[in-house]
Formats: sequence, C-alpha cells, structure tokens
Amino acid sequence: MIEVAVTPSMYRAAKQRFEFGALRASITKGGGNLAGALGELAYIEWLTKQGYRVEDTSTYDYDIIVNGFKVDVKTKRINNKPADNYRVAVASANTTQKCDYYVFTRVKESKDVAYILGYMSKNEFYERSTFFKEGEIDVNGFAFRSDNYSIQIKDLNKF
Repeated sequence: MIEVAVTPSMYRAAKQRFEFGALRASITKGGGNLAGALGELAYIEWLTKQGYRVEDTSTYDYDIIVNGFKVDVKTKRINNKPADNYRVAVASANTTQKCDYYVFTRVKESKDVAYILGYMSKNEFYERSTFFKEGEIDVNGFAFRSDNYSIQIKDLNKF
C-alpha cells in the first residue's frame, strides 16, 4: 500500500475537477466527488514521480492513460488506514466502462492522506471478484449500498 500526503495544491485541483455534481451511477450522489478526485490526483502524482507518462483524460470510461493503457481509478472515503481484508468494489452499473485496468485508492475523510491499494486488469477483476447484491453484508460487516463486484485488498496486484 502506498501512502500519499495530500498537498494544498492537490486539494485545490481536486475541488475544481468535479464541480459538476453527481457522476452517472454515483452511489453517493456526488458526495464522494472530492475524494474521487483526490484519489486520481494522488495516483497521478505517484506515477509521475515514478517516471510514467500519464495522460489525464477524465472520461466516464477511464480517468487516465498510462503508457497506452486506459485506467479507471476507484476511490472510497475512509476514517482509518485500510486493512488487507477490507474490500474494493466496482458497482455493477459500471461494468461497461471501456478501461483496461482498475486502480483502487482510499482517501481519509480528513482529506490529508490517500492510499493507493493496488490494481487489477478489468478482465481479471471480473474473473476473480465476488458479486454482492445491494444490502448484502460481507464478512467484515460491511453492507453494500448497490450491486457490486468486490475483492479483498490483499488479492490486488501491488505496485
């Protein structure tokens, strides 16, 4: 897991990134936009420091292009550092996104830290994930707020 400090400039850029309200199929009706933008920006900053070429596209189907691969960054808000047995998920409404990879991040509610958890190709994710219906509860006691495909953090590919 990679920890990225959220800088004041990242926070300002994130606030401008999603000024338009709720994304299509948004579970939180736009309430997670700022965290989502911070997750994307933290990942972009980390990639850039590693020497990767990043094209910031921010479309419905994917958020960035990294060395020719279309990547969609999936972010959730959290209160504490995530544990390996926590789950990442993709809402069933988003299964048609035209991306090559998913990258999963978490952003603390305090908006001062982002965690880059890992990645998985879209195909591998759907082969290995478990489908949960809205309202189902996982072994950690988490109740799903929509139909989701989900996998534990420990099963993601690490950077």
